[in-house]
Amino acid sequence: MNKQINNSHSEKKPQITILVTEDNIKIFRYLELILMKKNYNVIHANNGLEAIKFVEEEVIDLILMDIKMPIMDGITACRIIKKNNPSIPIIMQSGYIDKEVHKQALDAGSKAIVIKPYSRLELFEIIEQQLGRAIDNL
Repeated sequence: MNKQINNSHSEKKPQITILVTEDNIKIFRYLELILMKKNYNVIHANNGLEAIKFVEEEVIDLILMDIKMPIMDGITACRIIKKNNPSIPIIMQSGYIDKEVHKQALDAGSKAIVIKPYSRLELFEIIEQQLGRAIDNL
């Protein structure tokens, strides 16, 4: 469980905290890099169980959740998080095109699913849509 805080040179605190739940460190580092460019505060969980703990301890504005992970998968974690925190938008990430799994993710409370690899623009569009904000100067 790694807590990553955006330490920009600005005195202004990031407005949005995104929890990235991803067991592949390379994918997490890529997401961290592009999310921090938008001045999002980024927190990392390695699996669904860690994500649940972070949601209990931190103010999370949005979750990017991998579907297939060890210890606890994203769909199970999504169900648990949504039960106690229904207002947190969860965007599921999947490396697989499996309609049944995607249906399960949506039924669990996920607001959207992005298929890896996805573009930065696609990701920001979905994030901004879920946060209810307009995209500005990608």
